[in-house]
Amino acid sequence: MAAVGDLAFTAEDRVLLTGASSGLGQAAAVLLNRLGATVIGVGRDVDRLAATKALCPHPERFFPERCDLTENLDDLSSQVAVWRKSHGKLAGLLHAAGIVTVLPAALQGAAEMRELFDINVFAAYQLARGFLDRRNNRGEGSAIVFVASLAALCESSGTTAYAASKGAVVSLARSLACEYARQKIRVNSVSPGLVPTPMTQRQYANLDALAQTYPLGPGRPEDIAAAAAFLLSPAARWITGQNLVVDGGRSVA
Repeated sequence: MAAVGDLAFTAEDRVLLTGASSGLGQAAAVLLNRLGATVIGVGRDVDRLAATKALCPHPERFFPERCDLTENLDDLSSQVAVWRKSHGKLAGLLHAAGIVTVLPAALQGAAEMRELFDINVFAAYQLARGFLDRRNNRGEGSAIVFVASLAALCESSGTTAYAASKGAVVSLARSLACEYARQKIRVNSVSPGLVPTPMTQRQYANLDALAQTYPLGPGRPEDIAAAAAFLLSPAARWITGQNLVVDGGRSVA
C-alpha cells in the first residue's frame, strides 16, 4: 500500500469494482487503474467490459468478470471468494453498480421497490460480507466504498423508492464501519448529485432544468470516481463511517 497521504496505489492493491462497464463505475475503474491499482471489474456485458479495459492506461491490470449481481444474491458473498482465488486478496471494494427509477410512488409497488433494493442494497451487503471475510481481504487498511445518492438526503418528487434504497446504503456503510473498525477496515459511502450518464439520461426527462439547480453545474463521472478513489486510498486512513456528498453545492444552495 502507498504511503499515508498518497493517492497512488500499487499493483498489489486489488480493488473489486462493480458496475465497471459504464458510467460512474467505468470512470472509477479507469482512474484507479491509472493510479496504479489492479482492478477486478464486474459487469453484465463482456463487450462493454472490454471497452472499459481499452480505456485503461494499464490494461494488464484490469481483469473483467462477467456477473449479474442479482441473479443469485444468496451466493454472491461466496462469489467474492472465487474472485479472490483468481486474482489474490483484495484491498478494496467499490460497489458502483445500481439502478435508478423516477416514477410516482403510486406507480411503484413492492416488486418495483424490490428490484431497486436487490442491486442497490442487497448486492452491496452480500459483496461486503464476502469482502469482510478475513480470507478475502488484506486486513488492516482495506476499505469499502458504496455509491449512494444525494436523493437519500434531499427530497425530490418521483424518487421515493430510489431514495429509500440509497438511504439504506448510507446506513449500511455506517453500521459496517462501526462493526469492523477494530479490524482497521474502513467503510464509507459517496453520494453523488446530478451526473449525466446513460442511465440518468434515460430516467430524467428534465436533465437540463435540473442542472440549473446546481451552483457548480452538473457533475461528471470522473468527479465521483475521484471521491471514491480518495476514500479507498491510504490518504483517507482516518475516515470511516462517513457519507461524502459530491454535488456541486446543490445540497447547500
